[in-house]
Amino acid sequence: MNAAQMVNVNSLSLADVVADDDSGSLGIPEQLQAFADELKKKYPKDDPSLLARPFVLESLWPIVSADIGIGDQMVWQPDDGVMVVIPLDKNMGESDQVTLWWNGSIVANERITRSQLRQGNSYIVFNVPSKKVPVGKGRLSYEVYGGKLQGTSAPLTTLVRFGQPGHSGTGDPVELPAPSVAKPASGLIDAAQAQAKVKVTIPSYVNMREHDCVYLFWGDQVYQRMVQQADVGQAIVIEVTEDIIRAAGDSDALPTSSATK
Repeated sequence: MNAAQMVNVNSLSLADVVADDDSGSLGIPEQLQAFADELKKKYPKDDPSLLARPFVLESLWPIVSADIGIGDQMVWQPDDGVMVVIPLDKNMGESDQVTLWWNGSIVANERITRSQLRQGNSYIVFNVPSKKVPVGKGRLSYEVYGGKLQGTSAPLTTLVRFGQPGHSGTGDPVELPAPSVAKPASGLIDAAQAQAKVKVTIPSYVNMREHDCVYLFWGDQVYQRMVQQADVGQAIVIEVTEDIIRAAGDSDALPTSSATK
């Protein structure tokens, strides 16, 4: 999403601010299938000799610069780690060794147990401790050996980011700088000004990063803008259109504010 888009303020909930996918309402098999369908579109020419990519529960996808995104809340709360799901191949069996690699380091190494197979699931789950989750861009894959199946999975590209927009990670979060509205000398936005669009500048903020979501509130109307790599460290300018200005109605002091996630 390069341009700002309008969303209905009444449709925003706390869940929207925390995460913009609804995978949490699906079971693991359904999440795996949905993710596999997404990967097929992204990698239509995958090497058929490779095993299916792993999946990370509660990760954010799709994103632009990786297959999944992972935030600090996922890593550190509440279970001190992330849950990596590996689809079970029909040729995997009891005592097969599964080694999970993340950025060239082994983060899990276990054998498939009889009890795991008896559960009848189409997957197995590994908990990767928080201290082994690499920050930044990475590659997550696994290999299987020791039995009938010998193979390696296609790599899953990951983007792990700690810290929230507008927060340095120490102390309490600071209030974001107020947006600046380009108003005429009279201070009033009339019909002609509205028709020409009104520019609102949102200053750069602490810990600003690609893929942050910036919301501009114009009265009861909301614009949404995804931060691009070129935006990092720069002020963001959003042009408020006439239809939004009219929808927000007349006011001597129309409130404007911004938020990020």
